[in-house]
Amino acid sequence: DILFITVALWFVGGAKSPFQSFYLLHLMLASVLLTRRAAVIHALSAYCQFSMLVLGQWFGIIPIRFPAGAVNSPVPLDGRFVLTVLVVQGLIMGLGVYLVSGLSQILRRGEARLERANEELTRLSAMRQGFLQITLHDLRAPVDATVMLVRNLLDGLCGPLTEKQERGIKNIDQSTKLLVEMVLSLIHISE
Repeated sequence: DILFITVALWFVGGAKSPFQSFYLLHLMLASVLLTRRAAVIHALSAYCQFSMLVLGQWFGIIPIRFPAGAVNSPVPLDGRFVLTVLVVQGLIMGLGVYLVSGLSQILRRGEARLERANEELTRLSAMRQGFLQITLHDLRAPVDATVMLVRNLLDGLCGPLTEKQERGIKNIDQSTKLLVEMVLSLIHISE
């Protein structure tokens, strides 16, 4: 990638090209996608290739291209300009990679913490669901027994009931029906 950018930069003016920022864009993306070490190595490679292009043009090893519209003037490179371009581009590349890779590391650590927290929440949710299912199962057995006993009393299997007893048992029957509905709803929600 960096070699392609270097060759493309040479075609549009090299050291005098306004397209030098494409190195920075490429390095920013690399800093987000790669580890900090790999991003720094990538930046060093980019800076070395850029430096070779600029110095090669300054020493006359690499011909300078002055495409119309891309480079302001066909004046040969000046040593001060070369030094300025190399220092500024080096600082921008280094600082850009340092900042973006640092932010990327912070985001990766945050993402890892979120994943761990999500795993813990999933584990706790599973525990809660298991506890709820056991509790509801244990609650349903006495409720079902109460319903059966109330039905037996109302059906007269335990002997005749007085009118007052029958009214009380019917109230218990209505309450246990509501309790059964609630337990069944909770069981349905817990699944």
